[in-house]
Amino acid sequence: MSEDKTILSKIASKSIDNYRIVYLGMLLLTLLGIYFYQILPRESKPEVVFPKVKINTNYLGASPSDVELLITNKLEATFSGIDDIEFMTSSSLAGRSEIQIDFFPEVDINEKLNEINQAVASIKDLPEEAEDPLVKVSTTANRPFVVLSLSGDLTPVELKEASDLITNDLLAIKGVNEVRVSGAQTPEIRITVDPARLAQFNLTITDLTGAINSHHKNTPAGDAIMDGRHYFIRVLGAYKSIDEIGKTLISLPNGETRFLKDLATIEDSYKPQTNYSRRAINLGSDNPSMKTAITLSLYRDGGTDIIGPSNKVKEILSKIDNGRFPDGLDVMVIQDDAITVQQDLDDVIGNAISGLLIVVLVLFLFLGLSEALITSLVIPFSLFISFIALNSMGMTFNTMTLLAMIIALGLLVDNAIVVMENVVLYREKGLSRLQAAKKGTAEVAPSILAATLTTIAAFIPIAFMGGRIGLIISVIPITIIFIILASLIVSLTISPMLSSRLLPKKTGPKKSREFSIVKEVIEALLVIGLFMMAFSTNGKPGLLSLIMALVMSLIFVVRVYSRYKKINAFEKISLGYEKQLKKLINKRRNRILVPLITFILFIGVLSTLPLGLLKIELFPIKDESSLYIVISTPEFSTLENTDEVTKQIENIILDLNGIDTIYTEVGVTSARDSEIVLNLKPESERSWTTKEIMPTLLKEFYTIPGIKVSIGTSAGGKSTNSPIQLRLIGNDLEQLATYSSDFVKELSLIDGVGKPVTDLEKGYPEIQVIIKPIIASDLGLDSTIIGNIVKTVISGQYSGTLLNNDGDVPIRFTTNDLKVDSIHDMEKIMIKLKDGSWIPLTQVAYIAETLGLGTIRHNDGVRTVMVYAQLMPNANLKDIVNNFDRVLTSLGTPKGITYEWTGDAADLDSSFNEMSINLALAMLVVFLILAMQFNSLSQPMVILLSVPMAIIGVFLGLILTNNNFGLYAFMGVIALVGIAVNDAIVLVDTINRNKKNGMSLKEALTDAGHSRFGPVLATSLTTIGGILPLAFKDENFAQLSISLIFGLITSTILTLIVLPIIYHIVEETKIKFKKRIPIFIDEEKVL
Repeated sequence: MSEDKTILSKIASKSIDNYRIVYLGMLLLTLLGIYFYQILPRESKPEVVFPKVKINTNYLGASPSDVELLITNKLEATFSGIDDIEFMTSSSLAGRSEIQIDFFPEVDINEKLNEINQAVASIKDLPEEAEDPLVKVSTTANRPFVVLSLSGDLTPVELKEASDLITNDLLAIKGVNEVRVSGAQTPEIRITVDPARLAQFNLTITDLTGAINSHHKNTPAGDAIMDGRHYFIRVLGAYKSIDEIGKTLISLPNGETRFLKDLATIEDSYKPQTNYSRRAINLGSDNPSMKTAITLSLYRDGGTDIIGPSNKVKEILSKIDNGRFPDGLDVMVIQDDAITVQQDLDDVIGNAISGLLIVVLVLFLFLGLSEALITSLVIPFSLFISFIALNSMGMTFNTMTLLAMIIALGLLVDNAIVVMENVVLYREKGLSRLQAAKKGTAEVAPSILAATLTTIAAFIPIAFMGGRIGLIISVIPITIIFIILASLIVSLTISPMLSSRLLPKKTGPKKSREFSIVKEVIEALLVIGLFMMAFSTNGKPGLLSLIMALVMSLIFVVRVYSRYKKINAFEKISLGYEKQLKKLINKRRNRILVPLITFILFIGVLSTLPLGLLKIELFPIKDESSLYIVISTPEFSTLENTDEVTKQIENIILDLNGIDTIYTEVGVTSARDSEIVLNLKPESERSWTTKEIMPTLLKEFYTIPGIKVSIGTSAGGKSTNSPIQLRLIGNDLEQLATYSSDFVKELSLIDGVGKPVTDLEKGYPEIQVIIKPIIASDLGLDSTIIGNIVKTVISGQYSGTLLNNDGDVPIRFTTNDLKVDSIHDMEKIMIKLKDGSWIPLTQVAYIAETLGLGTIRHNDGVRTVMVYAQLMPNANLKDIVNNFDRVLTSLGTPKGITYEWTGDAADLDSSFNEMSINLALAMLVVFLILAMQFNSLSQPMVILLSVPMAIIGVFLGLILTNNNFGLYAFMGVIALVGIAVNDAIVLVDTINRNKKNGMSLKEALTDAGHSRFGPVLATSLTTIGGILPLAFKDENFAQLSISLIFGLITSTILTLIVLPIIYHIVEETKIKFKKRIPIFIDEEKVL
């Protein structure tokens, strides 16, 4: 093949001839790569925008049934007309409606967000007392990245003022879009009236609020030209102080007037508190405790850096003592994700550097110093190109993209190794550096293109995987695809150009270098030292480092001995392999036995899944840096009840060692809910892991009667912290209640399930005021008038705001003596009629005590009940699901009731189903690429047999290392479709070239095995070396790295042994087949 026949060979040839331009391109890539690396936003996990929209509407004081009827049903009916909805779920709680719309993955979520906002704006009949619906797209960034706690020996007013000042400063930081405040006492102006005194003057609170509303306002009066000037005219009447409010004149029915201050008490006060906040102090001492505080939670803009805004926050806090803030203010950072992000990035970068060192060292062992340096240059330049691509795609620098880079470390030198091996081969045949670079690159360019395309083909299905999990992990295949494409470009341009200019100038067969003991010792010490660095932990060598150093020492002893004796040890191994391969191919019995044993081994490892020897899971349980405890108290609980229970939980956790900070919020979404966040010290400073402590804490929490509590490593509430989730669907609430109880009972009998609970609640106690319509109408009353009167007595009545130093302070009327503590107190409420007379509430309404509905949940408009449970240590979710499904099959469910798994169980099924489809698609696409590359249907099938060979290693590796088969392991299997076949492609390509050069089939097979033995081992070892540190040092991605490592080990060994035998069998079969059915014989051969 001439080096100028293909586009690829022309690209390589032009790069070699125009080396100055390539040098310039290298410089430009270096500068751009460094620049884009520095400006890439940093975060721990990639921000993912899910095709989900959440609509939350507050309707304070409303019961769940009122919320369902007046808010949720109306919103659901409006949203049902929007296209592309996969399903819609809702919860109607006391005082709050929560709706979540899940769209199909392919939709433009911004377009759907606009449609939902338009739908919300079109609804005109929501209750006036309800707040405007809050519409938000669901993203992984919907959690605070910094949490501050404010406390000190200050009055509530001073603490609130300080929090307002700091909040304003924080909102000015670029990247901060919201600061949520909890635990603050909100000021109000309270006007307390005596109903008996008002009755003396024949007045009601409505008369007083009407007077406030008519006086307390500024009125624009238009504009006019006077004295040749243009004036805007305003009538100013808005109050500026409490004194002015008190001087409001109230007109009495008899024509007299009184000041408001003579009829009511007016004072600065605070709104009834709806949430509490506190943080832990003196942790690690003999007297740890919780201190009341104001909590500020900072949320960032999507796609922005975390570390930069976090540093700005610290800069603001460093100026607290500049006189703007009151003395004694204590501000503490109780959560800073930037620290975790930096630690995560440092860990993965450390693994990347370790992998890079191993790759370079493997190249040095196989190729020699100059060849290794040229080949390894593909790594930085491919990464530089990927940094540019990531930035242009709006992606961030996070642990997932770094993981992708680590996986790609070994892969991206594969092309360069194949090119370098071939160039060196032609140098040994006597060609000049320039000729060898051109001819060597041109010859292997088609095969490395095929290998690149097959690798990319394996990752493309994962990149387009749908669902929540698919969106999260999609950045891994996308990044790998960028890097692999970049490595192809570098291998065809920079690598051959550098080979033509930097390889040794000598020509002819390679001669052994003179033996120098000093040089060998220096090289040995250098390589052993680099290996110890590669496997060190936090820069310190450990047992693993010493073991790897020992292994490398043994390798170098063999190397030094070989040099001293002037023998090529590697060549001897290669010749020994060729000899054994001949024996296997020449004997028919071996040609049958070897594939048969391999097939039995493949079936055997697959059987470990149904036999339970290898467990299936979604993600491995790993140690985390935070714990989230979510608490729900019974339906009748007040904020104070919930606070007392929360304090009991706090007392349990305060004495734990290894906790950095604790902060609590009571009244998160309602008076019944609270959350405690524990930010943990590094694992090395704790005597326990999160996996160990969670069941221990749960057992203690379960001793507190009447509460629902969950604990997890993710923020987001009970559903996030409960891996086991079941949804029962049906319109009959009684049936739902009955069967949800049965489900709880059956789940509790299954090993590994921790205290299942249902979200079906007994309901809130209600006092219902039932209007007597005829009597009320005759007296000129209706439900609105009566409802407002009752609401004023119970909760007070707001009448505008007063602008002062605290901002817009609400003005609230309330009563002093009518304390409603029982249903009998309700009967004392008096109503003023239009004629000035008074009647009791009981004259126009019945007052009844009843039990209303608890939280009401819908799934596509149908009522549902959820069952939650914790997953105990060493329990397997898939086993629990299977066991429960078997129980339910025997029990059965009534007509009209259905159930479905949600949460992790649903993600597990959907993700594994999609991964199975992705595996089939990857193999199909790889087959098509290979069929076009080799112009054959049989050879691609031979090459694809390396995939089951790799799966043998995957399953054995996971079992031997005590890992489960999770989503990352499955991703490794799919990746191996593209990676494992690369060795087979190179081997088959060489066999074909040998046949074209006139060799017999057996000679072509054995010669290809011998000549490609080195490149196959080198490419496999570099890929293994690049990801090896992950297997030992990062439990997050151990499954993935172990799958790739063991899969490559078995696929490499079996490819070198089994594939030539399969090739021989196929070719023999083809010859027999063509003799009988000549439709596949080439036309020229027939002629």
